[in-house]
Amino acid sequence: THYMNEAARAGRMVVMDSGRILLDGTPQEVFARPDVIRMAGLDLPQPAELLERLRDAGMHVGGPALSVEECVEALAALLEESPCQS
Repeated sequence: THYMNEAARAGRMVVMDSGRILLDGTPQEVFARPDVIRMAGLDLPQPAELLERLRDAGMHVGGPALSVEECVEALAALLEESPCQS
């Protein structure tokens, strides 16, 4: 499938490009390599994309979140580490 939110629920993923296997592993292992995912012309699941953009902006968030729940947990942990200053 090319639907990454659907693929994130699989037990194992194989990312292929032109008949070559680029990545093979659990969704957590595969989506930890956003560079290879994008090189293959694929997108990250939306929660993983959000956290990747936050990482690119210099925020320290956990690994790839593959579900909304995992994303919420990562954002909550980030907020606990960096309380708002008044």
